[in-house]
Amino acid sequence: MQIAIYTITEFIAIDLNYPELTGMQSAITHSPPVVDHSSKIHVPLALFGEGRCTALDFLYKDAIVEAIRVPAPSNASKSMPLVALERFPSKGGSNLSFGNGVTDGVGIIMVMASAGSLYTSNSQAGGINYPPPSHLNHEMPYIAAYDSSECYTSGDKPNVVTMDYIFLEADPLTQKPASRDIHLETWDMPLRTPILKAVEIEGTVEVTIEQNAFFYPGETTFTFDGPKIVIKSVSFLDSRNARIETCVSAKGAVISFEVKTLFYHHAGRSQVI
Repeated sequence: MQIAIYTITEFIAIDLNYPELTGMQSAITHSPPVVDHSSKIHVPLALFGEGRCTALDFLYKDAIVEAIRVPAPSNASKSMPLVALERFPSKGGSNLSFGNGVTDGVGIIMVMASAGSLYTSNSQAGGINYPPPSHLNHEMPYIAAYDSSECYTSGDKPNVVTMDYIFLEADPLTQKPASRDIHLETWDMPLRTPILKAVEIEGTVEVTIEQNAFFYPGETTFTFDGPKIVIKSVSFLDSRNARIETCVSAKGAVISFEVKTLFYHHAGRSQVI
């Protein structure tokens, strides 16, 4: 019997000496790092001070990204923020961390609990950009502790990613668990609407997803708003380009597509030019 022996290399300190983080103190977090599909390591960090609590996504040898910033509670030193990272499915095909809708990025979502409130930040196109408009904080009870699932699609609405949370409700005065009851809640987070382009060339419609989605053969459907336009055949050239043959000209009509898999549910539309 052979036993594999692994050696852990020496630990290194994370340099947080940035002007934007001056006066901030690090909070202890027990959330493990996340490894994305391109083998990049993401380490969740929580900081508080200067009147705010901040959740950071640290990418080793790549970047430190501020994902969430919220006002700090008055007793921040006694109620430090808790943070966690979760993965959602990423198309892959690119080792770029900075997804922009064209490149899919690595697919990370940040979650933070601060002063009893739970926040989540969707990294949109799967990159390491966490735009403030994507921050969510539904009307929830005060949170003492929580955990969350990886992201998935419920299949109910397109261009939405879903996460499940379990949590213990907190007493607003003490910040300690109010009971032993475990609660479950599901959050739906909007994704960017796919940008579609459709051009008719010599009797066929060339359809291109320019941003924010991918085609999946066998999981993609197309429809036209014109009742006389019948689709004869569909050929997928790659994950973002398809060729559709129709029985009559489709120029001027609106074409819609929908992709529904276990992890993805995208939909979009465009006028054929």
